[in-house]
Amino acid sequence: MRRRGRRRDRAYDEAMLLLVESTSGPSPTTRIAGLPVYVRLARAARAAGLDVRVLGSPDEVPTDASFLHVRDDVTFHRGLLTRLATLELAHGEIVRVGDVRAAVHVVGPEGGLRFARELRAGRAPRFDREHALDAAEFVLPVRTARERTEADEAHFLSLRKPTAGVIDRYLLRDLARPLTRLLVGTRVSPNAVTLAAFVCVAAAAGLAFEGSLAARIAAFALLMFARVVDCVDGELARLRYETSQFGEWLDGTLDNVGVALVLAALAARAPAGLPEALGLASVVSWSAACGVLALALARVDSGAFQAIGWSHRRPGRTGLAAWLARLEWMLQIDAISLWIGLGLVFRLDLALFVAFLVVGAVTTVYGAAQLCGGRVQLRGEAVRR
Repeated sequence: MRRRGRRRDRAYDEAMLLLVESTSGPSPTTRIAGLPVYVRLARAARAAGLDVRVLGSPDEVPTDASFLHVRDDVTFHRGLLTRLATLELAHGEIVRVGDVRAAVHVVGPEGGLRFARELRAGRAPRFDREHALDAAEFVLPVRTARERTEADEAHFLSLRKPTAGVIDRYLLRDLARPLTRLLVGTRVSPNAVTLAAFVCVAAAAGLAFEGSLAARIAAFALLMFARVVDCVDGELARLRYETSQFGEWLDGTLDNVGVALVLAALAARAPAGLPEALGLASVVSWSAACGVLALALARVDSGAFQAIGWSHRRPGRTGLAAWLARLEWMLQIDAISLWIGLGLVFRLDLALFVAFLVVGAVTTVYGAAQLCGGRVQLRGEAVRR
């Protein structure tokens, strides 16, 4: 990523540096939220489009270009550097983000001379102004074992997504957290976890087809376990800076395919006549809705379904759009899995068929109207996995 800053005599467009000051703090092998210190810093810089340089001495501080500076005994929210890389600076300005315990400094053009002098004197760099952290952001020291524990917790707490469903936020994330902690330091990829969650859903569909009460209860358990596992893939991706558009697409697509599989399994067991017809119609209706969602993703060039800026997701919505926004949590994959699981246990197959027939049809019509009317946009902030 290239950064365009502001200076008083001329505009410039150049790659920014992240200068990492080596300290006597944590060793290079010390892990913060599953990643070694320098690996985490390097991946954070890469995600923000920054070049990384380990600062051997103050003489290596650039004097004619903007840069970011951080000590290796500091950790920060994964999205902070991306935001700071676009911060507008006056000529020679130094901005501090954080506090006296831990900070990231953003140094404007020609500010390097003054910054280097402070480092040579062994003082905390003087700054011209402070830039406030967003509500979810943090900058924390990791010098002691206690500080590292607190920093780990801050990284994990930051994984909660504001657009996640109610069940996801208040139940599934807490259940997923031990598994995320177990896997974050391994080579298991987020996409492998996504596939594992899909295998659980496919197994649940097989149990639903078997049809006995025990099999249906087991299918319910597998569906909810799949949702727990489905939380882990995104958490691993964000903690490791391994998010990707393909990963987002794979996650959402397999979620939708899994729902279709369970509906198809129930339809295959349905008695001939109206129940069978409703079952098949629900599969077709849901599949059509998924096709419209896929077209919307292509329109906004994203992989995350939550990044689609439908009309009901925009500020100032009124009327029907406002009601859709209030009800949307009931149609997210965590809630859908719960409704399907309860339907399995209580043998409410016909109710499931009718519900998904209606939901699929409404989604298809609504989505098609939004696409044809050119009202589908990228949401204000794309949601990463």
